[in-house]
Order: sequence, then C-alpha cells, then structure tokens
Amino acid sequence: MRAFLLDLWSHRGFRYSFLTVAGIGSFWFMLHLALNWSGEKRWQRIKTQLEAEGETFDFYSLYPPPIPDDQNFCAIEPLNGIRTPEGTSPEAVAAQKKRDAIENAAKVVPSNIRSAATWDGIGRGQVPDAAVVLEEAARYPILGTSQPSRTWAELRLALESRVPMLIELSQEARKRTQADYLPRPTREELPELLVMLPMPQLYNGQNHGSLCRFYSFVCLQAGDTQSSFNSALVLLRLSDAADASRTLIGNLVAQTQCAQFFSLLWLQLHGRHLTEPDLSMIQAELSREDRQQAFLHALRGEIALGVNSMEFLEARPRDRWASFTMASGSTASSSLGPVLSSLIPGGFITHSKAALVELERDWLLHPLQVNGLRHIQGRTSAMEAHLHSISYWREPDKILARLALPTFKIISSMAAYGENLRLQAILACALERHFLRHGNYPATLEGLDPEFRGKNELLDVNGDKVHYTQMKDGRFRLWSPGPDGRDDGGKFGGEVGGPSYRQPHLESYRGDWVWRYDPAVKVP
Repeated sequence: MRAFLLDLWSHRGFRYSFLTVAGIGSFWFMLHLALNWSGEKRWQRIKTQLEAEGETFDFYSLYPPPIPDDQNFCAIEPLNGIRTPEGTSPEAVAAQKKRDAIENAAKVVPSNIRSAATWDGIGRGQVPDAAVVLEEAARYPILGTSQPSRTWAELRLALESRVPMLIELSQEARKRTQADYLPRPTREELPELLVMLPMPQLYNGQNHGSLCRFYSFVCLQAGDTQSSFNSALVLLRLSDAADASRTLIGNLVAQTQCAQFFSLLWLQLHGRHLTEPDLSMIQAELSREDRQQAFLHALRGEIALGVNSMEFLEARPRDRWASFTMASGSTASSSLGPVLSSLIPGGFITHSKAALVELERDWLLHPLQVNGLRHIQGRTSAMEAHLHSISYWREPDKILARLALPTFKIISSMAAYGENLRLQAILACALERHFLRHGNYPATLEGLDPEFRGKNELLDVNGDKVHYTQMKDGRFRLWSPGPDGRDDGGKFGGEVGGPSYRQPHLESYRGDWVWRYDPAVKVP
C-alpha cells in the first residue's frame, strides 16, 4: 500500500490537482474567517453609533404606546380585531368575517359611480358634477335608486341601509381622536422574518376610506354638512392607524388616506360649508399631525426590517444563494443552490447588513432628521442613482442592499407633498375663520388674527414663507414652489407643464403646489 501511494503521488498531475484544491480550500477558509471578523467589527461600530444617537433595530419597540379602548377609533365594533391574521381560531374567524364585511361594503358603490364622484380640486380646482353622480347612481338598482327622480337624501338612506357601519364610523370619528388597529401584536407573535408580518388591516383601511369618502360627498349634497364633515374625519383616523404599523407600506396607505381627507376638506371649504368649531377642530388636529415624523418612524421601521432580514440569512446559510441571485437580477434556479448558499461566507451577509444601514442612515435618516422633508426628493433620487451605479466587483457588500432597499422615491415625494398640503390646509382653515369673523380675507397672511395661526404656520415644507394673494373672485390662492423649486405664480402643473404634469406628488411634477378654488386654465 505504501508503495502504491508513493507511486500515485509521483504522478505530477494528481499532485498539482491536490495542491490546487487544498490551496483553494485554504483560501476560502481564510476568506470566511476574514469576512466574519471584519463584518462583525464593522457592524458593531455602526450599531454602537446609531444606538448612541437613540436609534434602535428592535422593530417591536418602534410601535407607538397603546391607546385606551375608549379613545381608540379602531376599538369600535366594525374595526376591532381586524388586525388578527388568517387562521382557524375563533378570533381569526371573527376577524375574517369583519374584513369580509368591509370588503363587501366597499363593493356597494360600483366603480362607475365612484368615478363620477371623483374630483381634483387641489390639483386643478375641479368641482364634481353632482348631477352626473346622481344620474349614475339612479341607474344602479341595488342602491334603491332605479328611477332618475331619486334625490340625494334617498341615496344617502340607501347607503346607510346597505352599510349601517357608515353611521357609527362617522359618529365615533368625532369622539375618538386616536387610532391604532387591534389587536396589538405581542413581541412573541412577531414572525421570525418580519417582512412576513401580515397586515390585512391596511387593505381593509383602504376599502373603508374609499367608501367613507363617497358617503361624505353624498351627505354634503344631501345638505347634512355635519355628517359629511364627520365622515371625512374617518379618513384622518384611518391614516393614523395605518401610520402606527411603522412600515413604509403603512405610511404609503396613510398618505393616500390623508390626500382623500384633504380633497374632502377642499370641497367643503370651496362651498363654505364648515362652521367655526369645525374649522378650529381641523386646525388643531392638523397641527398635531406631523407627516415628517410619520415618515421618519416608517423609515426606522424599514431599517429594522432590513436588519432582521439580513440576520435571518446569517442564521440560515442555505437561503443565501436565492437572495444573492435575486439581488443580481438572475432568475435562474439550480439544484446546487442550497450547496452554493452554504459556500457564501456569513461575513458577507454581515457586511451587507452594515452597508444597508449605512446607506439608509447617510442618504435618508440623517438628512431627514437635520433638514426635515425639505428637498428629500433629491436625496432619494441621488440614492437610487447611486444604487444603480454600484459595481458588483468593487462594492459587493451593497449587492443585497439593492434588493432590500425599497423604492423610496415615490413615497418620499408623496410625504413632502402631503406635509406641504397639511400646512396649506391649516392656513386655508385659518383664512376661512378670518372670513367668518370679518367678512373678508386679510390683505396678507400676517394680517390673520393671531389666534387663527400658530407660530410657524406661515411656512411651507421647505421652511419658506407660503405665497398668498387675494383673487378678483373674492377668494385667495396659497402656493409654494413644487419639486423644481421654481415659483410659477400659483399655477397648477397642467397650466405650466401641460397635461402630463398634473400629479403633484411626483418628483417630475412641474408647477406650484397650490391651494386655490378657481379652476385651472384649460390646456390642450
């Protein structure tokens, strides 16, 4: 045997092959050790820095404090428990029945009627044609409006008959000023991989919001301005509840619901339907809102979710290859995937985790804390451009970051626009209160009675003074430069950039962010 082995070793090809394999194995082993050591050292440095700044990677600790049931809008019967995930337990079955009821309620008003009842007052100064809405509703027998002679009052009664919860939602929205979907998850109930956390309440919240928006419009046309106002408040409550999820998807839903509320508020202010107590209440509520903080909370939650996902891969070597191929854009699958996954050093995942947090900290978290939402669109665009310019060979630690980082561009643009809209709505209410007291609007914003405005409520999202002018029709315009930073004199995007620039929440929007009641000049 000894002679055989010596003879075998004497063959040059085998010897060289053995030495090559041994060398590669040794190199790979040393690479594992080096990446594991350097990755952990880098991560501990970043973690220590952020924790010293008061940040945390514990997703559960980011949830807002619990709200007493008697103050929580989502504790009312139609909403209580809809956060419960699907399952076979009595609680899960009951929650699913409520979610089904909400989904079915949203289907009561068909899309053609909702389309007729849409308007773009804030974007174009457009008021809905109520006669067209009523005519469309009259063609829909299930609402009990099969004859064209039906009235708004009858349409309202038909809605309340089909969806009794609309009355309770409107009444409770006035009484309960806080909202968080129930039941609140416990730490033990959170999934190991947090991106798998079920959030069925967000979809239900969208259904509720759409229906309540239509109901508010119907009540307004029926002459019940108070019920219309209360139903609009439902959208504010649902927005707060969505923000409490501390995720970007929750923040996106919340921004959508806030936009629907502002649309209703614009319509009510356009017709001067709100009373002094209503206007005062809206000012107080919107002054407590903070879209910047809501976006910041969602960003922190997204960082915590990203860290959790990386730590999940650190603990599961066989799942690493799938994430790596997804990040590189490959769709190929292989039976060798689990084997190749085990060959990816855990330190590479740790470096990726550190790179992910560094990117979000440097490009989003710190700029948002220092400058607020001002010019945030430029930061997210620059970050996305940086991510797409990454060379896999030069910066392999950022490969997974491209997969883990969501598209911040649209969400951040919506957040900036939504915050500016909130500030304009506060001023619009202040101006209307001034009109109710004096019979006219002030010549300048500084002429508002001090009790009608707060200390910083003459500023826009960028910290600049809001532009204001009186119009010949007796109303006013409020505006701030849009994403391009250019003052267009209070013109909508459609009046400046043409029909393709009519979405003010997008970074590509050209025109001012405007609050006005006169309609836009028609453009081709």
